[in-house]
Amino acid sequence: MEDVETCYTPWTVVDTLYWSTVTVTTVGYGDYSPTTDAGRIFGFFYIIFGLGVVLGVIQSFVNNAIDRVEQNAKQRGRGGIDASELDETPQEITAQLYRKVAVSIGIIIAVSLLGGVIYSALEDWTYLDGVWWAFITSLTIGYGDQNLTSESSRIFSIFFVMGMVTLMTVLMGNLSGASYRLKVERKRAMLLETSLTPEVIDALDRDGDGVDRFEFVFGMLKLLDIVTEQDVVPWIKKFDELDADNSGKLDRDDLVVLARELSTIHSPRSTPVSSPAATHSPMWKDRPHPMGSIVELKDENGDEGEGEAKLPDDPSDRI
Repeated sequence: MEDVETCYTPWTVVDTLYWSTVTVTTVGYGDYSPTTDAGRIFGFFYIIFGLGVVLGVIQSFVNNAIDRVEQNAKQRGRGGIDASELDETPQEITAQLYRKVAVSIGIIIAVSLLGGVIYSALEDWTYLDGVWWAFITSLTIGYGDQNLTSESSRIFSIFFVMGMVTLMTVLMGNLSGASYRLKVERKRAMLLETSLTPEVIDALDRDGDGVDRFEFVFGMLKLLDIVTEQDVVPWIKKFDELDADNSGKLDRDDLVVLARELSTIHSPRSTPVSSPAATHSPMWKDRPHPMGSIVELKDENGDEGEGEAKLPDDPSDRI
């Protein structure tokens, strides 16, 4: 129904959901947009908030997809810096990347063809027009050269647009991960074929007394961009703190100190053991000591809360 006084057509619930979907997915066809001052003021806040939420959800999908790929790779013995990866040549990895590109493009085309069938039926378009609309939507381009005229088309678009944008993001994330892996593998192959020249040794030698195993491994991982100085330094400092006698190794006494620190961190200080919170709370029920595989806390004096941290006699129970 046309509102003569303000010269705008009120939106239905479907129109509003359709506009909000194409907005937060950044498709933006331009067929629906706020025309009143109040609508545009609301749009400022909705777009900022909506983009944050939707991009966060999409990023979560991407992270989960990448995590599954990495987990599957590790289960096949090809995760991390496993030596089995060295048998895979850069040419083989390049072929894998091309296969992923082909599969991703194939999925996009297949979904666009299916979407084209539905849009052409709902809008009485030609099949080519329907595929064009679906394809442009999947890439979040949204030219706006065609407008949806039926409410059923807009209802379908609410789900199609969100699904296609999420799918495209996941596919792009997988391709990006494959491309990164190819880069790392090529660099790794190059490093394995590189001779240890005096310049390389000087670059790896951190303390001037020759390149030890730690310096060599850290230097290689750093060159591969797997770790950075910022990743390692905090753990080196933590090691130095625990190494009380500066022996360069963590002995039994150092591990006892570590066990006591962790025991203090994980103990419920403010809740008495006899209180209902400590007795019945699921947080503390049946929880093993965090250092149970390293030490056994034993009260030799019989005093409550005081005991001596002892290492188990079985070496297999140590770190």
